[in-house]
Amino acid sequence: MRPLESALFVIIGFYLLRPFVKWQRFFKVSESLVTIGLAIWIAHLLIEKYRWQMVPAYITFGLILLNVMVGSRKIQKKFRSSVLKGILGMLLLILILLPSMVFPVPKLQEPSGDFEVGTKYIYLKDGSREETYTLDPTDKRELNVQIWYPAQTGSERPLSPYLSNLELTGPAFAEFLGLPAFVLNHVNLVKTHSLVDAPVASAAGSFPVVIFSHGWGGTRTQSTFLMEELASHGYVVVAIDHPYGALVTVYPDGKVVLQKKEIIADTDSDQINANSAKELLSTWTADVRYVLDQLEQMNSSSSGSIFTNRLDLKTVGFFGHSTGGGNAVQSCWADSRCVAGLAMDAWLIPVSDEVFESQVDQPFMFLWSEDWSSEENKALFS
Repeated sequence: MRPLESALFVIIGFYLLRPFVKWQRFFKVSESLVTIGLAIWIAHLLIEKYRWQMVPAYITFGLILLNVMVGSRKIQKKFRSSVLKGILGMLLLILILLPSMVFPVPKLQEPSGDFEVGTKYIYLKDGSREETYTLDPTDKRELNVQIWYPAQTGSERPLSPYLSNLELTGPAFAEFLGLPAFVLNHVNLVKTHSLVDAPVASAAGSFPVVIFSHGWGGTRTQSTFLMEELASHGYVVVAIDHPYGALVTVYPDGKVVLQKKEIIADTDSDQINANSAKELLSTWTADVRYVLDQLEQMNSSSSGSIFTNRLDLKTVGFFGHSTGGGNAVQSCWADSRCVAGLAMDAWLIPVSDEVFESQVDQPFMFLWSEDWSSEENKALFS
């Protein structure tokens, strides 16, 4: 819970739990406290901003304010301490606290590196590839890419939102979690540490590059803390939204592409799912290859990009989560520009047989939770 929210709840709690103190003492400080509470409320709305989870607290404090400011002393003096009333006040306090505690505003840990972090959004369209997940034969593969990088100290740039286009992406995430569309509206209050379009750090030389693939139903921003942490230590981190596999993709023209869940459907046989997953992974591998090609162009002297001559493309790593972890393995095997890889909770079933037969030459690290995935998937690690 944010600091001003917590302070407001303390004021409310004092009033709701007043039956546990002598009424004479309470009314000596009540008007001063409600004035402080009003200042905290206004500051919260101006600085921390409104969120729907605080509505019960807003209403409760409004009633307290009304009671103290317009209620007569005669009415107030009728108040008597009562354990039952105190218990009811405690229950009410728990009820108004509950929404804010169940749906808090997450706080991203501050990056520990020496560099400030910049971020840049890039839209790419691969005119050489048809979009295989639509029925329109003229559709080409489109990609949203976000890059985190070491930024120049003192850059006066706005902070990047945790989720861009929240009015479109929020409902998709809420539906995925089985919640009403409005529930995640507060996500836009999450503070990142990434400065939009900040100048690249002036430190001499170029920076190593790592490319990230999200999981099935994931998003490029799902590991924002990790991206910022790496960038603060001198890495350029490139994350791709793989459309139709990402939970939701919003293009610059406002077009919204949702995850196409029927690509890998529970109703299909294991063999059909395996074939569909392999086709999906092949598409994602082509996405990574295309993005790396574009990075080479951005790095060239004639590109005019902020990344000109700042990308060390001889030191490129691939990493990913779940399906993206499998994609990191497949992509590293298929593209010799990859020098190392990391797979987090990798789903390896879609990885091609050729990869397991010839194996990946580059150093690779696998991290996965103890209960992750099926025995068949785990067996592929051995």
